Amino acid sequence: MGESVFSTMRNSPRTRTSGSNGRSAGSGWVNIDELAAGAASFADIVGAVSEIRRLESEIRELGAAHSSILISGESGTGKEMLAKALHSSGMQPARSLVVINCACLNEARPGVNPARDLREIVEQKDGGTILFDHIGELSPEAQQTLSDTLQRTAANGVTLRSRIMATSSRDIRDMASRGLFRCELLDCIAEAEIWIAPLRERPDDISAMIGFFFRHYSNRFAHSIKRISLHAFDRLKDHRWPGNVRELKNAIESAVLLANDYELDVSDIPVDWSETRAGHSAEKPANASSPPMP
Repeated sequence: MGESVFSTMRNSPRTRTSGSNGRSAGSGWVNIDELAAGAASFADIVGAVSEIRRLESEIRELGAAHSSILISGESGTGKEMLAKALHSSGMQPARSLVVINCACLNEARPGVNPARDLREIVEQKDGGTILFDHIGELSPEAQQTLSDTLQRTAANGVTLRSRIMATSSRDIRDMASRGLFRCELLDCIAEAEIWIAPLRERPDDISAMIGFFFRHYSNRFAHSIKRISLHAFDRLKDHRWPGNVRELKNAIESAVLLANDYELDVSDIPVDWSETRAGHSAEKPANASSPPMP
């Protein structure tokens, strides 16, 4: 995919103004409502307001195309959520989105024929989107079947009625270079590629998500969490978040659910604080754009 799509969503150094991120000058506490004011959401994707506004515009642009899309990123970054947003912004949003868990296709179960099922899904689906989730887990036999089906459709001059999307937590191009993934299948599923940066590389989004999720779960559980300690806020921002957005969201949900006060400190947030963001970075697959979002 060209550099123009999602290119404005790339991480870049930002200047932090004094008193930003919900901090009160001279205070040891961070106001949740002020943090949440810097957050926005689009199609259940949460992030900093400026990033979400750009994301919304560019999803609509890419969603209107019919190109196949490969979405890569670590577990918990929101790959399926992004695929659903692209489908909803596409030319056939009223038609169904069918999600195929590719890992399950490798399981030996009575009456299950992965080759037959893949052919039927691709050939009989009338419009909408087919999402191959965890496509890197497909067996070599299933890869061959899917590749043959997609290529046969193109060779016969038949326009595929459904849009193809795929997600993977693994670097599919690296797998293809090592003979672990069929190159011709990669060509079929990756006319455009998107890589979602891990949460630890997106400090602005972390701040926005902290406010958004604390306010969301405070309203949901009728717990009036007004503020968190500055220490807790800094620890949340510096945490490595190996489980990405999913882990952050679950930690805040648990903290709010168990809260007995309107303010929280580090000890009130169920996180293994041994993981820190410093010194860790993820490598983006070649040819992939990188929108920093969940």
